[in-house]
Amino acid sequence: MIPAWRESPGSGLTQESVMDLKQPDSADAEDQALGRPAQRWSLTVLPAGVRVSAPADSALLQSAARGGWVLPSSCRNGSCRACLCRMTAGAVRYAIAWPSLLAEEKQAGWVLPCVAMPVADVVIEQPDAIAVATVLPRRPARGF
Repeated sequence: MIPAWRESPGSGLTQESVMDLKQPDSADAEDQALGRPAQRWSLTVLPAGVRVSAPADSALLQSAARGGWVLPSSCRNGSCRACLCRMTAGAVRYAIAWPSLLAEEKQAGWVLPCVAMPVADVVIEQPDAIAVATVLPRRPARGF
């Protein structure tokens, strides 16, 4: 699994945390070693129109991060609602028994990507999603 992002004062995201995002998924390695197919779905983030792989055992927030996209988040445990967004298609299950959503919100399609795991292909609307490349500062060239 990918470790939680390490936040730095002011930036909210460090280069080291983005490098962690690019590590191979340990669930994939385990599935391959045991000869079983990995159950994967897709996550589409609108309006960016980006589509990433979403393993069934990973939260949508982690799947987006592995695909190079940062979604708003804070607690990463389903209580603060900072990641709240609307799911327009698909289905999810929750990693915790009581995510911070009302029954009416669930029926209206609202999800918490930090603790929602796909059980089908998922489409979410998250206008605040940004590509990781736009978050990290560029390193100056060495001059050669």
